[in-house]
Amino acid sequence: AAPFTATIPSGWLAKAGSSKPLHHTFGTEGEVYVSQLGGTLKGSVEIWRSEMGMPSPSDADLAALPKVAMLDGEAVLLDMSGDMKGMTKQLAGARVLVAAQQSGSSITFAKLVGKAADVEAQKAAFVEFCKSLRRAK
Repeated sequence: AAPFTATIPSGWLAKAGSSKPLHHTFGTEGEVYVSQLGGTLKGSVEIWRSEMGMPSPSDADLAALPKVAMLDGEAVLLDMSGDMKGMTKQLAGARVLVAAQQSGSSITFAKLVGKAADVEAQKAAFVEFCKSLRRAK
């Protein structure tokens, strides 16, 4: 059984064969998934920003990030645009939204990646998805 449940927005299609929980696609090149990492929130934010060619955040940058409801709590919300050069995905003209929450020594996050216009069209759905995200009982 998947470790998470959520209300899946209309138009998001389950990605077959993925090892990630709640992995969906949208539009022509868009995808959204939930995953977990070890480490610190700041370290994870540094990785995601580096994928977009952005510098490491200062503590003030991290503290200033907007928040979104997620997992019965609050997560920081990154909203980044540019050319994505990730380990598994490369996409010119990308926009990436990441809602991330630290719990102990793990980071749980929802990440939405796609062409900038597609992501803009999905931003409200992504925020609602994050609000509905729960750990499976």
